[in-house]
Amino acid sequence: MPPRRRAAPPAPPRTLTSFTIFSKLPSEIRFQIWNLRLLLDANDSMKNIIVPIEWDSRQRSFMSDRKPPALLHTCKESRAEAQKIYQLRFASSPEFARIYFSYEHDILLINWPSMGPAPGRIGRKLMDKECKDVRCLMISEQSLLTHAEENLHELERFTGLRDICVLCDPDDIECGDEYGSEGMMQLAKVLDEGLDEEPNYALRTQTWPELVCLRNDEGIPACSRHWWFDGWNQRAKIMQKDKWPETLATSLLLTHEDDAEHDAVFLLNMLFMHATGQPFP
Repeated sequence: MPPRRRAAPPAPPRTLTSFTIFSKLPSEIRFQIWNLRLLLDANDSMKNIIVPIEWDSRQRSFMSDRKPPALLHTCKESRAEAQKIYQLRFASSPEFARIYFSYEHDILLINWPSMGPAPGRIGRKLMDKECKDVRCLMISEQSLLTHAEENLHELERFTGLRDICVLCDPDDIECGDEYGSEGMMQLAKVLDEGLDEEPNYALRTQTWPELVCLRNDEGIPACSRHWWFDGWNQRAKIMQKDKWPETLATSLLLTHEDDAEHDAVFLLNMLFMHATGQPFP
């Protein structure tokens, strides 16, 4: 009797490396997949949604090293869906736009020095409508303080901002004392003056963006200069009577250096030393 042959082991399942029938799916399902992919790309990481732009004086346009979203060049159908979210932005007129950007999903980071002398002039480089549609702006503390010296005139055009993310000065990361607290208390009183009276509620017509200190994290104290951001954000939740650019400029300048009490002690010490040659006791 011949020996029985052993049954061959079952072949391992083949690993799929491609999905070749995607185009045969109903269009409704394909569009849902494209939109899901767009949302995942937009929320993947901070690196993906921060869009740095700088002015190229040779090409007379804004440029960015951020790569366009992949779905813009996957196929014709995915491109059509992606263009509902991402469009070419940031130019003096549409034909000069070079940067794909989503107002809802992306954060704009402008290289202000690339536009010339401080604080960097947007001028005619950017259409007013594009400034109004930006929802989230990231800016370094140094650039913000430079703008503050001109009452944030350049930022007035960004009327639709919801958030301003502040990159702290890496050479000045003090924490502990609340710089400028005395001046900020006086400013708060001025802002609140008369708003408790019923007829003056009609004066609340201004919307303020919220402020985010990017140094804030679990276990890290808030900046001495940015301790007031929470109070600002509470005000930003309701209409205000004052425009935010000038108020923000004043607040930044008040809290950049130490508060008035420390300045007064320093001045008194200098006068005492000048008169007596000894430090103030």
